[in-house]
Amino acid sequence: MCSSLEDTQSHLIRDRLGFRYDLEGKPVWGFLSSGLREVLRGLGGFNTLVAKLVEQGVILRGPSPHRTTFDKKINGEKLRLYVVPHSALLEDE
Repeated sequence: MCSSLEDTQSHLIRDRLGFRYDLEGKPVWGFLSSGLREVLRGLGGFNTLVAKLVEQGVILRGPSPHRTTFDKKINGEKLRLYVVPHSALLEDE
């Protein structure tokens, strides 16, 4: 068992889905490719599902045309993330 926050940060995180952070002042969830694949497993082809989710605005388009990922540096590591706005996860009222 870890005795402090510093101890927990030194351990490798396995099987992570992604990260929560702010993009342009709004909360988003950044999914790693492996994490999004896990979430979508069994629902259909990955690329087809991603394209449909981008089309519906559930996954944001990347900063350049035809990109569906954003580059984000987290803890010194450059990652490519599929970005889902927090608002896309809320139920319609």
